[in-house]
Amino acid sequence: MDGLLPSFEARATGTPGEIVAIAGGVELSAGELETRSNRLARQLQQLGARPGTFIGIGLNRSVELMVALLAVFKSGAAYVPLDPGYPEARLLHMIGSAGLRIVVSQPGMEDIFRKAGAGQVVDVRDAALENFSPTPLPACATPDDPLYAIFTSGSTGQPKAASVFRKGFKNLLDWYAAELTLGPSDCALVISSPSFDLTQKNFFTPLLSGGRLLLDDCGTYDISRISALIRDHAVTLINCTPSAFYPLVDAAAADGYAALASLRFAVLGGEPISIPRLRAWLEHPNCRAEIVNTYGPTECTDICAF
Repeated sequence: MDGLLPSFEARATGTPGEIVAIAGGVELSAGELETRSNRLARQLQQLGARPGTFIGIGLNRSVELMVALLAVFKSGAAYVPLDPGYPEARLLHMIGSAGLRIVVSQPGMEDIFRKAGAGQVVDVRDAALENFSPTPLPACATPDDPLYAIFTSGSTGQPKAASVFRKGFKNLLDWYAAELTLGPSDCALVISSPSFDLTQKNFFTPLLSGGRLLLDDCGTYDISRISALIRDHAVTLINCTPSAFYPLVDAAAADGYAALASLRFAVLGGEPISIPRLRAWLEHPNCRAEIVNTYGPTECTDICAF
């Protein structure tokens, strides 16, 4: 991950007003993300964050989620994404088995994580963060340190946390951006859970490639809303399961697939893909997208089938 911080810090310095993340109508600029994440990272270090420690991030898809992710990364620690929509028993298991003393969240969600066993809940919007320096932090983690841990589905028993290391994740981001030729004109839409393994690369790749990240901030899957996001923000990349993508294609058929006309790539993984479900769209003049069939297990940063 050596290339992520210098790349993003250069972007934040060179074009601080450039919008890098959007969620629920809230826009976050490169400069804002840089200064807010630096301040939060310093607070986390004061609380004990360091390489090899794990910090929970209990936030929905929001610009605050991006601040927290980058802050944990800058602090040298690793993060465990905790979807606030998960049942309390699962959150309790995740927090307990990962030994999370700290969870970064926001007002209105603290009780969820306190009940689930978090020792301390840090408010990503805390006004006291203004007391910390907004300047870049010196790098303190190595490529061999963990960056995050994702819990497996538990299909063979109790779910377990699988750690992903910084050097492997950096390789994945580099491949993803290069293979899909992602750049400043691209907008990536995230509709999957923050706790899903395939989601992680989509948080960070736009920061490296100069593009924008659009987060669906709603907790329910709504076809008309997601279709409107794709159309209104000229989304070029979506990465999700096939079963989440088929309804978007079906809904777009009535309008000649105009809602999906901006897409360059639909990266689908986690399930077999039914091409007959997609054929009418793929053969339509309004389609300029490629279907990218990928599969990458939770336990590593390989796209082992592509």
